[in-house]
Amino acid sequence: RAVQEGAADLGICHASQGAHELQMLPYRQDRLALVVPAGHPLAKKGSAIDFVSTLDFDHVGLHANSSIYVAMHQAATEAGRGIKLRIHVTGLDAMCRMIENGLGIGVMPLRAFELMRGGIGRSLLRIALDDPWAEREIRLVARDFSTLPVAARSLVAHLRANADAPQ
Repeated sequence: RAVQEGAADLGICHASQGAHELQMLPYRQDRLALVVPAGHPLAKKGSAIDFVSTLDFDHVGLHANSSIYVAMHQAATEAGRGIKLRIHVTGLDAMCRMIENGLGIGVMPLRAFELMRGGIGRSLLRIALDDPWAEREIRLVARDFSTLPVAARSLVAHLRANADAPQ
């Protein structure tokens, strides 16, 4: 939205259809995962789970406009269910703290969980979501890449050059 409104030159996001006035470049793939406390009943479900199987449990969710929350809500609605949302948080670190403290389970990017793992303790486990919507394409977005300031163009070149780095 900030790029569309001119408040930012460049964005990195899960951009779906709809932002037709923006130019987009592929950046990397992203998979969503369920994050649970080690002792949670879902922790025994294995390495992957479908989202609908999580709907009987309290969730810690990102703000209602986040692409993750919108996708979760849509998946629950399509299944004829609701999400037992215990609390909304503003960031993934807050989500992990709430989950660690027993307030529920949450959905976040697998890469973010792996990057945060050292700082969030060993009491959280991740289970890949095997729903098709959990596989996401992350894109770089701009109103016009050719008119970006030099620093932003350099950042785009750097990100694109490292886009295929191991995740």
